[in-house]
Amino acid sequence: LDECPSDVLPEQEGVCLPLSRHTVDMLQCLRFPGLAPPHTRAPSPLGPTRDPVATFLETCREPGSQPAGPASLRAEFLPPSVASIKVSAELLRAALKDGHSGVPLCCATLQWLLAENAAVDIVRARALSSIQGVAPDGADVHLIVREVAMTDLCPAGPIQAVEIQVESSSLADICRAHHAVVGRMQTMVTEQAAQGSSAPDLRVQYLRQIHANHETLLREVQTLRDRLCTEDEASSCATAQRLLQVYRQLRHL
Repeated sequence: LDECPSDVLPEQEGVCLPLSRHTVDMLQCLRFPGLAPPHTRAPSPLGPTRDPVATFLETCREPGSQPAGPASLRAEFLPPSVASIKVSAELLRAALKDGHSGVPLCCATLQWLLAENAAVDIVRARALSSIQGVAPDGADVHLIVREVAMTDLCPAGPIQAVEIQVESSSLADICRAHHAVVGRMQTMVTEQAAQGSSAPDLRVQYLRQIHANHETLLREVQTLRDRLCTEDEASSCATAQRLLQVYRQLRHL
């Protein structure tokens, strides 16, 4: 470089080389103050084993801050919203049999979901199947895992399933937690399919009808929302009522 003319020297702005990618989702970000063992101290911020998730959370939210505005009002006065996912109990047993032998299925499922969370060792030690956590924005998030029976999907009879339920007053946090759970489920189903696991004999036509009904209702939601933007106050009341009915139908599909 000493021999190169100054007008051809490289710019002194540095070079960015992405070496790896680390995805942080809601299940990793949840914190559980109620599970903290007594007389424990948080690791020093300058320690050599700094938790990357903790670093990420500190950049998102100031310590001690609380949700403000509509989010805090919703948490105080409205019941929590709920989202749930149901998955075959047989599929979960096959996927979790190696690392969770002898553990109740609901407890093993919660441990698997929180495997990348700092509190997983306490969850495992206490054999929990439900847990109350705190999201990065300060909203409470409740995870509940329980076994249920699905009666309408298989001609041979009820299918044993595991329901993973997410409760929170924050719709945004429910969506984030739901997305994290679905991502883990998709990975698990793909891995089990590669190992030759087969799904139960389902009523495919029934499932297709549920999907078709879902798509129809979603189209109606879009139409109603578009109509609300153009109607006057008198007409928008009836449209809003119908929109609420459609949302309730979607919730129970």
